Amino acid sequence: MKKSNICLLLAIIFIISALAGCTNNEVANTASTSGSDEDEPMGNIRRDIVIGVSSDVVSPDPHDQNDTNSNRVIRMMFDSLVYCDTDGTIKPALAESWEAVSDTEYRFKLREGVKFHNGYDFTAEDVVFSLERQMESPKVKTFVSAIESVTADDDYTVTVRTKQPFAPLLYNLSLTQSSIICSKHFDELTAAGKKYAEMPVGTGAMVFDSWLPNDNFTVKAFDGYWGEKPEATKISVRVIPESSSRTIALETGEIDVVESVPAIDIPRVMDNSGLKTYRQTSTSVTYASFNTRKAPFDNVKVRQALSCAVDKEAIIDVICEGYALQMNTIYPPAMPSYDENLNLYPYDIERAKKLLVEAGYPNGFEIEIATSGDERNRIAQLLQSDFAKIGVNVKISLLEWGAYLDYIGGTDHQMYIVGWSSGMEPDGSTTPLFHSDSVGPTGNRSWYQNADLDALIEQGKSTLDMDERIEIYKEIQRITMEDAVWIPLFAKETVIAMNKNLEGMIISPTDSHIYVYSYVKE
Repeated sequence: MKKSNICLLLAIIFIISALAGCTNNEVANTASTSGSDEDEPMGNIRRDIVIGVSSDVVSPDPHDQNDTNSNRVIRMMFDSLVYCDTDGTIKPALAESWEAVSDTEYRFKLREGVKFHNGYDFTAEDVVFSLERQMESPKVKTFVSAIESVTADDDYTVTVRTKQPFAPLLYNLSLTQSSIICSKHFDELTAAGKKYAEMPVGTGAMVFDSWLPNDNFTVKAFDGYWGEKPEATKISVRVIPESSSRTIALETGEIDVVESVPAIDIPRVMDNSGLKTYRQTSTSVTYASFNTRKAPFDNVKVRQALSCAVDKEAIIDVICEGYALQMNTIYPPAMPSYDENLNLYPYDIERAKKLLVEAGYPNGFEIEIATSGDERNRIAQLLQSDFAKIGVNVKISLLEWGAYLDYIGGTDHQMYIVGWSSGMEPDGSTTPLFHSDSVGPTGNRSWYQNADLDALIEQGKSTLDMDERIEIYKEIQRITMEDAVWIPLFAKETVIAMNKNLEGMIISPTDSHIYVYSYVKE
């Protein structure tokens, strides 16, 4: 089995990140090795788990979404060819082995005897269909854009050819966006005039059960799962938009887990003897950005002016209660290519005013900031106050999550606030967010296009030496920050809280937590 060079580096980073994130009441970071009840006394184990989240699933179709809430449930129901372990190692999933035939060709030997949830056999036909479908999807095509062809050599062998050497290939194939779906089931649904999201069928540990939009999404254990059997029999993802209400629901036992405790509640939660916590710096970056095609943000000096006007320390103090790291570039500090010396826009109101004058807006202007959710609405209010100091008046548009993603994926918005987490592979935060081919719903909602940057992004992907890649991505950071495409705000120090008796949850340094092996001792 051949692993890419990047995974060796990621393994070290993941381990350091995990060790740095532990608190005194650290959660076990490994799942049970048994899928049976034999080691537990009968009658005192609860296996229906409830997770409290802020926003609903957008779509359980792996190839029609690109958001954290959808990924959470897709990860339970679907498998990819490979997966990235919490130590950063690429490991077998639906592909039991693989080899690099050349710099542009990988051959995957598929696992035999795997069943989809509907009883259909998993074969190479499903892999070819799924990856080709992903390549055509506006929302997730960027992760496989380097693939030239996918062919079935026989029922259980697939060859993937890339247009050029592509360093992130195995990592990208481990993502939920690269999940394998049942091609026959898709054809049946299409013939019946239905969408895959209405009845998602994968090979994962859990089976789709029900979805009540903006209330809860529920999955149940799949008895025919090919891998380690799940401990949970049912997992419900419950939508609780208001952050303090999620904390209360956790404290009263209505839910078992909150993935990110609101900063104001952290001391209370950490002192609660009925709960246990796990603390780590998130790889997710929260940022504000502009529609660079729309005036006045087609003017780089305007973007630079607003970048100088943001008091990031105040935002961290108010929103995160200090539980965050200030961001001055597009990558989180845990990223191998993070440039800690890059700080082009320290808080400077006078410089911001001067840049606005140079841009031709001495009297400022009026803009809209679109956002979704309680926390980001509060961020928008702080930006509103900051921008008022330089004569820029802000109207805040607060939208439901799905509608919000549709809106900022179009061309009508002006500014928006969102987060992005792509693990430790720098291309995962670069191609979808800054490449010209990714404008719109794929991720580049800034509609930023720069031919020189595109060339650098392509060079970064096709360079196999990690040291060389790091230098390329430092240059990418410099260009995007000089062009002020984003206002990076912070990487939050996340506190995950849960019922003290919950066991088996696998904590991920990239917030891709695994719940299927969870249970509660009662």
